[in-house]
Amino acid sequence: MRTTITDRYEAIDQQLLTDVGFVNLLVAFVTAIHFGLPASIRAKLLFNHDAFEPWTLLTSAYVHHDATHLLNNLVGLLIAASAIYWLCWQLEARRWFRVTAATFVLALPILVNLSSYAIFEVIVPNASPTTRGFSGVVAGFAGFLFAALVVWIAAQTTWSIAVYLGEGVTVLMAWILALIYSGFELHIAGLAVVGIGFSGWGVLTETNPARIRNHWRESLPDASVAFGVIMVLLWFLLVLFPLDFTSGEVATNIFAHGAGFVWGTLLALVLWKGWSFSD
Repeated sequence: MRTTITDRYEAIDQQLLTDVGFVNLLVAFVTAIHFGLPASIRAKLLFNHDAFEPWTLLTSAYVHHDATHLLNNLVGLLIAASAIYWLCWQLEARRWFRVTAATFVLALPILVNLSSYAIFEVIVPNASPTTRGFSGVVAGFAGFLFAALVVWIAAQTTWSIAVYLGEGVTVLMAWILALIYSGFELHIAGLAVVGIGFSGWGVLTETNPARIRNHWRESLPDASVAFGVIMVLLWFLLVLFPLDFTSGEVATNIFAHGAGFVWGTLLALVLWKGWSFSD
């Protein structure tokens, strides 16, 4: 049987509807829990570090302190998911988005809460926090966006260039975190400049200078995409790691956010390397 262009576009439209429907279902589910369940039941779903009830490692991710907390997390999710989906579409690997997003929904809350619990036990063993909220999963989607950017760059160039650029972005993000929580320190700035310089040197060694001179205009669209995604990642960094993370009634769990970003990046890359996700 021959597949016509019309059939192909209908299949693409169906995939798009399915993927958008999945994200919307997740948003509706989290919203329904907040507005549909009584406060007394939601309280039983929280992850209390003292009680350590295993099922709350998962359920606590879907419970929020108030409507503002819920809205902020859902906006972050939609921004990250949209950027990831666009990159996956360009890679012709939207199944990667579906499989990874589904894995995040079930596995990431558990991994994030366990990591956060371990960090609290080491750094502040006397603390007894109660964890709630989807922000650790949102941080995981930000990690997925970083992984998708690296894979997308590799598809446009080579894996060596993608790894070098990924290292440079990682150093930049680490430097920004240091600026947020430690202020400007000359030795840290020096290390960051060396790391970013090493990344740039690596890219140059993998690139033909003559081709850059002759074809730089053709590379501008791809460079613009990469720059835009990096700006989105830096925005997530500033949102997920605020300077004053203890203000208000509820403290921001930056440990969970860090764990979410790392786990999200690793899970996305493992799934990409482990299976074929071509559409």
